[in-house]
Amino acid sequence: MTTTKVPRRALLAAIPIVAGSLAACAASSPKNAEKKAGTFLLVHGAWAGSWCYQQVAQLLRNQGHRVFTVTLSGLAERSNLISPEINLSTHVQDVVNAVEWEELDDFVLVGHSYGGMVITAAAEQIGGKVRAIVYLDAFIPESGQALADLNGGGARAAMEKQAKATGGYIPPIPAKVFGIEERNQARIDAKCTKQPAETFLERVPVASAYTKIPKKMYLRATRFKHPAFDRIAATLRTNPAWAVQSWDVSHDMMVDVPEKTANYLMEAL
Repeated sequence: MTTTKVPRRALLAAIPIVAGSLAACAASSPKNAEKKAGTFLLVHGAWAGSWCYQQVAQLLRNQGHRVFTVTLSGLAERSNLISPEINLSTHVQDVVNAVEWEELDDFVLVGHSYGGMVITAAAEQIGGKVRAIVYLDAFIPESGQALADLNGGGARAAMEKQAKATGGYIPPIPAKVFGIEERNQARIDAKCTKQPAETFLERVPVASAYTKIPKKMYLRATRFKHPAFDRIAATLRTNPAWAVQSWDVSHDMMVDVPEKTANYLMEAL
């Protein structure tokens, strides 16, 4: 048997070809395939605005995702339009309009706190376009419920009384109450604006379409003590269709821990 000796120069020349083939195989394998860039629509909570998502939105965009934020009517940079006639339906239409005018489809819908009321009601009109719905320490109403009803303990009567004294508005709650880190409290207090009371008092006619969205996630921020959120999280944990997490963070996790929040939202893709 004769052995043909391959010149060392020929072996060295072949190395880039072999390496390139191995790299191509690795890149084409499912394990190494990059996750497809997604689209997010972020809805803020009471008294806030799209400003609260600035860092999270930028982190998501840095990863190649499309991010849209909505400032609800009468709040933050839209506070010049404030009116006691603005209600929950107005804010729902804000979200529906954003989906229509931005031509969004197959996107992740995110709501924080009061924003959970908004995205739940909006899902009745846009649910078929939503690939995942994410609640960040948020309210999830049943049909016929308002935020004031979910708070319980005479909250509706207290809000109605406060609204009568203020011309139809509910002033913001100090950031400290929500357990927000001290370094961020002054900024949040400076940016929060009063909110029309009817956004808290109007009841959601129907709340069922959100349950049909393929992926559903709920995040409970335990540094903010709130029985309603505890009840929602406990109920959802018994439902295998939901992914529920609890974090030892403040209610405004998007401000206090933006990197962690952005990574969590990417789990919805």
